[in-house]
Parts: sequence; C-alpha cells; structure tokens
Amino acid sequence: AYYAASQNHVYARGTTATLWHWWYTDTWNSANLGGTL
Repeated sequence: AYYAASQNHVYARGTTATLWHWWYTDTWNSANLGGTL
C-alpha cells in the first residue's frame, strides 16, 4: 500500500495472477494492469 497527499494506493495480485491497482480519491477506483505474476 502507498499513501500520498490524501490518496491511498494498493497493488495486489488478482485471482487470475494479474496485477491490480486500487486507489482512493473520495471513492475507491480500480484498474487491472495486466501481466502475469
């Protein structure tokens, strides 16, 4: 997890072994960054 300027960023491995990025800026957002972990 990474925190900067009132934003919270989380990177994690998804169930399909892809890289996911979640971030919070008044609401949670997410993006599948792809690849294989």
